[in-house]
Amino acid sequence: MSSGLPTDTAAYFDALGAYREGEIEPIVEMVAESTFRATDNGRKLAEDIRNVREPALDDFAARAGRRVRG
Repeated sequence: MSSGLPTDTAAYFDALGAYREGEIEPIVEMVAESTFRATDNGRKLAEDIRNVREPALDDFAARAGRRVRG
């Protein structure tokens, strides 16, 4: 979840302060939003890896004269 943690540290500390005072909604919302951002970041990373991996495997296979994928 660290890739989705808020960059607004003041809001984060405010949410923690509210939690300490018994108001859980702000920190729950912040954690939920961070989870969504982390999920989006993970999907983007997976897409980027596929975009690099596919051509690299094709190039390797062409150089080796055979198919590498399995």
